Amino acid sequence: MQDRILNKARELMFQAGVKHVTMDDLATQLGISKKTIYQYFKDKDALVSSVVEFELANHALLCNQSTQAADNAVHEIFLLMSVIQEMFNRMNPLLYLRLKNIILWLLIKLKNTRRILFFL
Repeated sequence: MQDRILNKARELMFQAGVKHVTMDDLATQLGISKKTIYQYFKDKDALVSSVVEFELANHALLCNQSTQAADNAVHEIFLLMSVIQEMFNRMNPLLYLRLKNIILWLLIKLKNTRRILFFL
C-alpha cells in the first residue's frame, strides 16, 4: 500500500506540482481514506520527502546504468543527457519556476550567511 501511495503521489506531483496536490486528492485518486495515507506518512511533508528520496535514488540508479552501458566518455555524456532530458520532460513546467525561486532563495541565504561569517 505504501508503494501505491508513493507512486500515485509522485504521478500527481509531477503533473500538478507539489503545492497543488492535497491529501484529499491523493486519497480520492487511490480510492482510499486519508486515514490510510496517514498510517504510512506522518504528514504531507513526510510524503513529499519520500517522493524526493525516491526520485533521487531512481535518478542515481539510471545514471549508474548509463555509466555502465556507455562505450566511452562521449557516449556516457549522451546517455546521461538523455536521462536528464527524460526527467525534465515528465515535470510540470510550473515546477521549473518553483525550483528557480527556491534556488534563488538559497543563493541569497548563502550569500547573507557568508557575510555574517565574514564579520565574525
